[in-house]
Amino acid sequence: MLAASRGALVLALFACGAAAAPCEGVSPNGTRWLFVMPQHTGTGAVVALLRELRRPVHCLHVHSRVELRDVTPRGFVFMFAADPLKRAVSAAMYANLLNRASAVENRCALKMHACAAAQRASNRSLSAFPPPMHSFFGPGVAAPDFVGRTERLQEDLDRVLLRLGYAPRNLTQYHCVSACDEHHTDGLVDASDPSLRKAVARFRYLDYYDAETAACVEQLYHRDFEQFGFAPFAQRDGASSSPVVRCCGPHPCAPAHKRPP
Repeated sequence: MLAASRGALVLALFACGAAAAPCEGVSPNGTRWLFVMPQHTGTGAVVALLRELRRPVHCLHVHSRVELRDVTPRGFVFMFAADPLKRAVSAAMYANLLNRASAVENRCALKMHACAAAQRASNRSLSAFPPPMHSFFGPGVAAPDFVGRTERLQEDLDRVLLRLGYAPRNLTQYHCVSACDEHHTDGLVDASDPSLRKAVARFRYLDYYDAETAACVEQLYHRDFEQFGFAPFAQRDGASSSPVVRCCGPHPCAPAHKRPP
């Protein structure tokens, strides 16, 4: 959805104050644009596509916070928001936390790390988990002009390209952000490979969750759920059938043994 009309932004790297933003360019219709890419949103494929556009384009696959430097009436800032429950699974996979021997142990590992992070006083230290998406905009930086969703990445990217005056382009890669089965790691895969599309269809990120784990992730990313309109775990199809797992650290708790009479 497009944000309300406003003077858009010329942005620069927040952390190091560099002169150029990580991914920006000037489109054929003269619009200066900037693409913001929080980690584990599955937008590496977008970076690859933007690099192929007609110059001038400067686009690095860098996850940097941005801040306001100046205002221009011709700027356009966009990003694609990913489901926080999927981001958490993707990040845990990338950090090699979900390499246990069984699905139940993987669920316990995710629960342990997510809930430990949720208990910390500040989201500035999330261990293996990426910063909230809203935090990529520093003080004084308004919301992006366009926020797409990664579950409809091609459709929303088409809208961005049309707005900027570029010819339509199809993504040639699919980023595996919590969307592959256990045989695929987090990364870019060929979108034209039918076997990978089947693998994506088989993957269920909810299999890693029960209500307690989801509550911890929802606490970590509560503003992202609200700001970007993602439904909580309890409102999702299949959530009610997800069994509760009692975990002792990264492992399921051993069943209690009854004392002999």
